[in-house]
Amino acid sequence: MPAYTFSYDPNEFYRVSRVTWRVSRSGFRWVLFGIYGLLVVFYIVPPLLYGTFRWTLVNFIPLAVITVLIVLAGPLATWYSSRTLPRRLPSLQGPQQRVLSDDGLEVRGKDVASMIRWAAIQRVVETRDFFLFFFNARQAHYLPKRAIPTAEDLQHVRELVGAHVGARFERLAVGGAA
Repeated sequence: MPAYTFSYDPNEFYRVSRVTWRVSRSGFRWVLFGIYGLLVVFYIVPPLLYGTFRWTLVNFIPLAVITVLIVLAGPLATWYSSRTLPRRLPSLQGPQQRVLSDDGLEVRGKDVASMIRWAAIQRVVETRDFFLFFFNARQAHYLPKRAIPTAEDLQHVRELVGAHVGARFERLAVGGAA
């Protein structure tokens, strides 16, 4: 039952958050794209119907601004959050530990520890840099591979996860050893 210890890194947390967003099975992004589509439709369709639509710079600027805001809002909010999170969550201010056992995943931080049983883990995604343990459709705890000291330990983690979550274990763009 090895414990993998690491320190909170805002750049790594940003990458984890972005990957979690991309691989999550959440309908939230489709709602966001739907709202954007409705904005575009309501902005363009009425002038087209009344024959007053002209592609001028003045007509294009609001649509361009909305597009830029939608594209940048998520990454900027995630970047800001990754920088300010340790101030808001004191548990991130010390060493972080992830313990994998036959019981499940134990997450430890400063003055906090929680156990997530394997049955409660919806899926595990392995990327090039970390493991994501999803406990719901959009949220996951992570174990950075930099905390896993050897290639043998990395293989042990893969085997343990595979044995307990089976088909719910996905390996994406996995390369290299620990």
